[in-house]
Amino acid sequence: MKITISEETVKKITEKYVKSVIRPAATIPDIRKIISEAIHDAAPEREIDQEDISAVLKELSNQPIINDQVINEVAKKITDNSAREDLIFSIKTYAKQLKKKVAPKDIEDIIKKGKLDSYTSTPFQIKNAVRDYFEGHRPAESIPQNELKDIIRTELAKKGPIDERDVTTVLQKYLKTVDLEKPFKRDDIQNVIKTHFEDKTQSTQPEPERPEEPAKSGTTPVSRAETPSDEPEPPKDPAPPQARKSGPTPPVKPGDPVPPKDPKNLTFFEKIRMKMNRYGITSLTRFSRNWLKDTVNKATTTPARKKLLTQGQTVHEAFIGKMFLYFYDAKLKEELPYWDKFPLIICVDLADDGWYGLNLHYLPFPLRLKLFDGLLTLADDKRLDRMQKLRMSYGLVKGFSTFPEAKPCFKRYLASNVKSELLQIDPIDWETAIFLPVEMFQKQAKEKVWRDSKKTVKQGR
Repeated sequence: MKITISEETVKKITEKYVKSVIRPAATIPDIRKIISEAIHDAAPEREIDQEDISAVLKELSNQPIINDQVINEVAKKITDNSAREDLIFSIKTYAKQLKKKVAPKDIEDIIKKGKLDSYTSTPFQIKNAVRDYFEGHRPAESIPQNELKDIIRTELAKKGPIDERDVTTVLQKYLKTVDLEKPFKRDDIQNVIKTHFEDKTQSTQPEPERPEEPAKSGTTPVSRAETPSDEPEPPKDPAPPQARKSGPTPPVKPGDPVPPKDPKNLTFFEKIRMKMNRYGITSLTRFSRNWLKDTVNKATTTPARKKLLTQGQTVHEAFIGKMFLYFYDAKLKEELPYWDKFPLIICVDLADDGWYGLNLHYLPFPLRLKLFDGLLTLADDKRLDRMQKLRMSYGLVKGFSTFPEAKPCFKRYLASNVKSELLQIDPIDWETAIFLPVEMFQKQAKEKVWRDSKKTVKQGR
């Protein structure tokens, strides 16, 4: 619940502070600024918001004397409580994803066994701690397939770029080989992945050459490579199995409106998509972009960033060729001239400690749209409603000759510095996402960042 403090209360607190430190009011900065600095000192990694300041003010209103030491003590108490509440909320959220209810004792055990810290534990560590806590008695059959796929992708990412066909194949092999009534073990998935790649290696090894038989009189020797095969050729680049629909509902035909996942609980992107369909607006047209610019970029009803991350599918790491939104805290933020705290990226490549991405926020809209249209040439399908991902690679963008607009927005992101789950944005909503006014540039205004980016692009051509 949001805490509100009247200006009269703030005035009384200021007077008590002035009296305690024996200084005239004119020499004292605003009390809120003093509290902000105390909160920052108590929790440097925590993002300060108005509710934190209001909570400290409320606590101070009950103090007989207010001085620097009292303010620091209260700020530490409030931030500790607030950080712990955030940690408990995250634990409950991840437990809910596993369809588990957590009692207060479960929460304490998860924090203790997972060695979680209210300030420093990342979303990955919290989610793993919750998962590990329930793995001991959770049968494999109770785990949703989407979660299993997420675990498989995490393991596959350790070996290199992820092929969605490998994800589906490993899942099918896992479901066939394990006893689903027994407790889930991550080692079982790792063993299936190992076997899967061993089978792939064996199947791709060339057969040993056979000595050619001597040619019969009057005939010409024919090599094995030239011998016509009676076996049919395998289909080229089959569509990923997860892209095919199943069940009684017929699949969406190309060009048809993509229905919402939950009609009673529409996400922001689904609301925009339904409006475009209602008005007969076609994606990737000049009209759609003018409409999105007016409706999305200039709208006053855009969800808050934290709320936006709850509206759709979230994952805990990026995949090549897909688009994501998340909170990020730059490792070298003190040295950087500016950086984006809420990047919108298309993942280009994976690294051992994170990933490389094109953060579209670094470009003004004309250049952003130009890069976006260029990247669409790498799509596995040219229609947004059928597209799965972009065929991206580090090699395609590292020289910046094909996509000069990519240079100022090519960034490396460390997984350890990601401060939230990653919202995976469906391709059908990519055009909407690039108009969202959610960039959070630190140290400089977006206009300064965009001016620098335009210079970089111009120099690179």
